[in-house]
Amino acid sequence: MKPGYELPLPANQVYQPCFPSREYKVWYGTRAKPGEGWKFHVSAWPWNAQRIAGLVLPVLIARNVWHKVFTPLSLMRTKLVGEAQGKFIAIYSISTQDTYDIAQALVGLLQGEDGPTVGNNPEGEQPVQNCRVLYSRYGGYKDETISAPKVPLVAGRPGKLHPETSMKDNRQIWKPSWIAPWGAAPPFDIPYPVHHGHHPSHKPASMDKATK
Repeated sequence: MKPGYELPLPANQVYQPCFPSREYKVWYGTRAKPGEGWKFHVSAWPWNAQRIAGLVLPVLIARNVWHKVFTPLSLMRTKLVGEAQGKFIAIYSISTQDTYDIAQALVGLLQGEDGPTVGNNPEGEQPVQNCRVLYSRYGGYKDETISAPKVPLVAGRPGKLHPETSMKDNRQIWKPSWIAPWGAAPPFDIPYPVHHGHHPSHKPASMDKATK
């Protein structure tokens, strides 16, 4: 592959550079942007990345799904390593039902494709329905924290609760204990809040941090 080779992106679509990872380009769509939730990663090798992108990106755009994609294909072997291993396309769902719908839309398309394992920790990202290139994990979208449940001010006593606190998301677990798995049969609850007002027209830089 020639040095500097860039992935061709869908025509007539606005992809913006991410910050600080400018090797990624992000497509926001117009739906509300939660601060955390179930995220997907699609993996690929340099030689099949363009084909996989051609399968996945049109589906995400048609469904108005926020996502980002690593575009300098010639750098995949040097940049997508360690914790970033295999993270070719990142996808951000807005509810548990949305997570299920995205998975159902992509699993069939990606059967038979091959790519590296996502991440470098077997307790983190997990494959979706035995698909070799589609993984999921619950985590923060804008930074490395997720909301933790409210807890009593005094341990073991009912009454006043601490305000909602944050838990460090160290990218080492598939999901926190208080979040239900999304893969059970629908209907689904929505275990995390959807925050409005995060469209790129408000704070593109903060949304760009969304992101591993």
